[in-house]
Amino acid sequence: MRYPLPAFIFSILLPNNVHAQTQSVSGTWNGNYAWSINGMQPYNVQLDISLYNDSVISGTTHLYYGNNRYEHHKITGFYYAGRAAVSFTESLIGTNLAYIYEVTYKMKLYSDKDKLILRGKWKPANTSFYSPVHTVRFTKVKDSIAHLPAKHISTTDPLYQKLNRIPDVQKIIELSDPEKDSIKIDIYDNGEIDGDIISAFLDDTCIINQKEISAKPLSFTLTLKKTGFNHKIKLVAENLGAIPPNTALMIITTSKNRYELRLSSDLQKNALVEFFFTE
Repeated sequence: MRYPLPAFIFSILLPNNVHAQTQSVSGTWNGNYAWSINGMQPYNVQLDISLYNDSVISGTTHLYYGNNRYEHHKITGFYYAGRAAVSFTESLIGTNLAYIYEVTYKMKLYSDKDKLILRGKWKPANTSFYSPVHTVRFTKVKDSIAHLPAKHISTTDPLYQKLNRIPDVQKIIELSDPEKDSIKIDIYDNGEIDGDIISAFLDDTCIINQKEISAKPLSFTLTLKKTGFNHKIKLVAENLGAIPPNTALMIITTSKNRYELRLSSDLQKNALVEFFFTE
């Protein structure tokens, strides 16, 4: 919850567990905050984590409230394996709330039977005005590992290395159910045409393979399914062109809306566009 209001924190019984130092924190986590007597309480909080070099965290947080209200954030931080601890800070991507503030999470990682638990506190990243502290708890099943390529791709395959560059979520698009069909995607070079070559993936399935982008669009059409996971278009830079970084204009047209996105990727980071379904 982002409104600067005091909270009454409920206690959580600790399972008989040990720190899950060998378990991956990568994946999709679901959870919520401790109950607050005032303010808006999100009915669902989703945390997507990707882990790089065994310590660097990248990903997103997604908070959903009643009446189709939401907030989306990128996260950056670290996983400390020796202490089984996680720390990251948010950076706002988009919201339809009147007021929010970004927060820093500090949590410990636990193992309990078939699930992993992240439990700890969050507080505003900027404490110059107000500094509430809230309890937060996330869980995921141990085999729920997100952000990895399809199982048939070997870790020694160059494609695996490309797909596992740091994900940079540059746009999150909320879709209503009628918009899930016949989503048209057009990709152009953004600005001066300088030989940028890209590949594009939908949830790690290749859609465009090593094509040069230009004033003529690379086009494809998507039909998305409402699943337990959000859909992602991943734009992979195959080179940096004559003028780094690799930049693209992506136009997304649904049955109700049109989006113009200016995306940037390089040989360390992939540009991501995420699709979320509203209720």
